[in-house]
Amino acid sequence: MSCFFGILLVSGYCSVPRRRLCWQFQPVTYNEAIAKSLRRDRFDEIMKYFHAIDNPFQTSNHKFAKVQALFDILNTNFSKFGEVFDPTYVSIDEAMNPYFERHPSKQFLRGNPSG
Repeated sequence: MSCFFGILLVSGYCSVPRRRLCWQFQPVTYNEAIAKSLRRDRFDEIMKYFHAIDNPFQTSNHKFAKVQALFDILNTNFSKFGEVFDPTYVSIDEAMNPYFERHPSKQFLRGNPSG
């Protein structure tokens, strides 16, 4: 499962038109770390059956409702084990890492210098 989540993180960072292209031997899209860590068919099978919450137990309709339980677990663990870093020095803002692609959770803010 750690390879599965690692591939999700890497594929979110390295954008390709389709995730399956990371396993094809093309110099532009091939990712050796992904290809050697988990077979493509096994990744697709895990992706097909992976759910963070069952649909009958889903209570809200917001965009991240299906992964909200996973976010809560991650936030709890980050706050519990992340005390090593002083929060006054750790800050990631889109002004530091500009992101110009479309994303459903990103909103347009008039007057925001990042767009």
